Amino acid sequence: MARRREIIVIRKPAEEHHGHHGGSWKVAYADFVTALMALFLLLWLLMALKPQQKQEIARMFQGTAQTQGDVGGEGTPVFGELTSSKIVTRLDQKQRQQLELAGQLKELVKTRMPGSVNAGVTVDDKGGVLLKLPSGILFASGASDLTPEAQRLLDGVAGMLMKHKINLQVRGHADDQESRGTGYGSQWEFSAARAAVALRYLTGKFTLPPVRYEAVGYGDSRPLVANTSAENRQLNRRIEIYFAIMDPK
Repeated sequence: MARRREIIVIRKPAEEHHGHHGGSWKVAYADFVTALMALFLLLWLLMALKPQQKQEIARMFQGTAQTQGDVGGEGTPVFGELTSSKIVTRLDQKQRQQLELAGQLKELVKTRMPGSVNAGVTVDDKGGVLLKLPSGILFASGASDLTPEAQRLLDGVAGMLMKHKINLQVRGHADDQESRGTGYGSQWEFSAARAAVALRYLTGKFTLPPVRYEAVGYGDSRPLVANTSAENRQLNRRIEIYFAIMDPK
């Protein structure tokens, strides 16, 4: 009798059929949603910044001085190290003096006004350096007399002026309310009085021909931000000292 053959049946599970490209579309979609969230977060942060902060960020990314409508405008903020040694070698004498003075003023602000977020140093493309000082550091509220702290600060400024050949302009700025109850008839008179006091103190420390310095009061005509809050008004109350480097002869 012939042996009966055994039949062996092997069953394989049916292969799963994924959609087109498998599940990779999910990863791409997740990346897209993440990038979209980051974009909306960036836009929200930009909307929360103050106008002055937006301008400083824009200038930082541009990396070059901006031409201002008037001599000695806000200029370009001085961030970190002023420039590399390779760039310095390509500058002329006036530009080198400008960077030297800006660096000295930046260090002065850092050492004598630590933590003051409203103070700063900027440079422009005309050979000028602008030192911005909050009025609250120099004067008591509603007053036009320098505080002892202000005198020590301006002593440091005067020491730098003796090392450079410059034209000097001191600018007073007020908000839209500060002169009330001070005895001054307008914001312009009040800001001009503060500018004159600061200039008189500086010129009393070194000899400078009168034709090379001036004091100007702008009142509330050039606010950095809108006078819509106490914080904004404090930012607009300031003294600006503009140093115009003279052309070497």
